[in-house]
Amino acid sequence: ETYEWSSHSSTRQNTYKQLYLAINDKEPLKIVNSCTTRWLSMEPAVNGILSQWFELQTHFQTTTTKEKCFTAQTLHEMFCDSRNELYLLFSHPVLKHVQEVNKLSESNNVDKTKLLEDLSNLIKSVANTIVLPTCRIDPLDPDASIEKFPDPKPNLSYRFKRKIAEIIIKKTVTATEENNIRKGAQQFLTVPLERAQAPRSDLPFLDIHVKKDVTLHSQ
Repeated sequence: ETYEWSSHSSTRQNTYKQLYLAINDKEPLKIVNSCTTRWLSMEPAVNGILSQWFELQTHFQTTTTKEKCFTAQTLHEMFCDSRNELYLLFSHPVLKHVQEVNKLSESNNVDKTKLLEDLSNLIKSVANTIVLPTCRIDPLDPDASIEKFPDPKPNLSYRFKRKIAEIIIKKTVTATEENNIRKGAQQFLTVPLERAQAPRSDLPFLDIHVKKDVTLHSQ
């Protein structure tokens, strides 16, 4: 909706551009569309919004008053809700890591052994974010139950921790809401981890275990 708001209106684009220039003395980063059929497009979309969260919040605050538009009001409420920013702050590092590994896979001269290692490290990195540090579980083991070892205080990135500390001081988020956000983040990341663990006959390129065995025996 943030993208759609101004994508077809040069007037709205210029209004926001002037506001951003007044605050930062430079032009805003372009907000890209997140395609529902290509989830890898989420990272640049999330990055674009996070990098100008305050400016977008301010823009929709003034626009709501001027245009009296339901969409503007809805977007203003969303940008004023600290929980939405927190969800993006925790998801962005993961999306960025996935994007980096995906770009490696698209290379013409990809090193398959290196790619497999990077993919395995990605899965382990995500797992380490949400499970107890004392847990020695292997997220690549299909028999491992990641959901049984949740960390009550998962490490959801430095920017997330800094923001959560800031809003707790301001009391814009309660302790219960903070706990629910952390649990929601864990659940969000647990699903793709479980999919990575399970052998997929329909998507064999996701079967890490088969690829790992083949790679090791071919060396």
